[in-house]
Amino acid sequence: MLPDVDGSVWVGTLGGGLLHFENGLFTRVTTLQGLPDNSITQLLEDEDGNLWGGTYAGLFRASKRDLRNIASGKADEIAISVHGRYEGLPAQAYSGWFQPSCWRSRDGRLWFTTVKGLVVVNPRAVTVNHRPPPVVIEELRVDGVPRDFQSNASDDKAAAFNTGIRIEPGRHYLEFSFTGIDFIAPDKVRFKWRLEGVEKQWREGMNQRLVGYGPLLPGHYRFRVLAANSDGVWNETGASVAFVVLPYYWETWWFKTSLLAAICGGLVLALTTALHRRHRLELDRLEHAREMERERTRIAGDMHDEIGSKLARISFLSEIVKSQANGLSQPGGAVDSLSRTARDLLQSLDRMVWAVNPRNDSLEVLSAYLNRYAAEYFQSTPIRCRLSFPENLPAIQISAETRHNIFLAFEEALTNMLKHSGATEVSAQLVCQNGTVEISLADNGRGFELESRKAATKVDADEHLGLSNMCQRMQSIGGKCEITSLPNGGTMIKFVLPLPKINDR
Repeated sequence: MLPDVDGSVWVGTLGGGLLHFENGLFTRVTTLQGLPDNSITQLLEDEDGNLWGGTYAGLFRASKRDLRNIASGKADEIAISVHGRYEGLPAQAYSGWFQPSCWRSRDGRLWFTTVKGLVVVNPRAVTVNHRPPPVVIEELRVDGVPRDFQSNASDDKAAAFNTGIRIEPGRHYLEFSFTGIDFIAPDKVRFKWRLEGVEKQWREGMNQRLVGYGPLLPGHYRFRVLAANSDGVWNETGASVAFVVLPYYWETWWFKTSLLAAICGGLVLALTTALHRRHRLELDRLEHAREMERERTRIAGDMHDEIGSKLARISFLSEIVKSQANGLSQPGGAVDSLSRTARDLLQSLDRMVWAVNPRNDSLEVLSAYLNRYAAEYFQSTPIRCRLSFPENLPAIQISAETRHNIFLAFEEALTNMLKHSGATEVSAQLVCQNGTVEISLADNGRGFELESRKAATKVDADEHLGLSNMCQRMQSIGGKCEITSLPNGGTMIKFVLPLPKINDR
């Protein structure tokens, strides 16, 4: 231990480097910061503020100011002079097994005991070597085979790579041998090296003069090495050699770019082809739909013009026959039957033409037709009919199949209410809300038990069959039929169809 004039204490350890105790804290300096050895057996201070230490690797000298900078974190490494075998000093022979093993005399000389005698150092006579050692990269081997190269001391990376060597594609192992030229203390030359492109931090050593790397990926690299003499003076320029590991053609940027472009082009082509095919199919579908609409329009026109005109003529002639009979024909006879049949056929034909004609494929037309049909249906009956069908409805297209099934279910509900309910009042309404269309019919008739409706009577069986038909028709177009009834509590029938289903159809 060596007390300092500022109150701090320097402590040499065996294997732990140099400790500095100040303000209750210990800091450490080791070979990582430039010490020749981590075992320090002797410590002395000269008159110039330098700290001298005896180690198994020889004597070292370092400025206490630099050591404090290391201890405080202001510096990462310092210049340390090392004196050993080339200065005539015995190596690994400094005694530390008794105290005092070193002393500073009145004339400033430093005395160190060793197992081979006494070493005396006059600090004033020791000169500092300020000349950094030249650095030479002696050899480059690729996979064990020497390669010719040109060493470059410039810091210009572009110039270094322009003069660098090219290594064929593959995974190679590279070895670099180097040295620092110092005839004063060649064994105390220290080195730092780094392979740019692989390492970010410098690696350091004193006796190592051969390093290897590999395998290396394709890319540009630069090996740099620096050297310092025994007094810690660094050659900051050092020596370097640049090289490039060439890629295989599938590792090149142009191949990757071309491959990416080809993949993108293929995807674009596939997407374009798919969109074109989809567009073509959509055009074909629309063309088929337009053809179907034209055919439906033609059929509706032919039915109206051909069959309708002939049925109208039959009805007209039957009325003439009745008028010419002068009351000779009996009511309910053949002429009356013929006239009623013609009128019924005209009504059925009107419904058929309405269902086939594509001009009626909309929710608004369906609502108007159901409203008119319900009013006409109960016109000559004792049942009062209340209707609530809105005039302004969304422009929603409905297929002929959907319209036809809705109308038949609506007609079946009106027929059941007229024939079986015994009601005096029937109400019908259409509501379009929450993405659905609801058509509701309600009466104030006798009602029935839903669970016990499968009676044995023919009337009940027919009514039950009608209810089943309504449910099946609504299910076939993606809707549903809801029936609510209680004995003597009337009946409500609701047809519900989602709007998306209507649009899809």
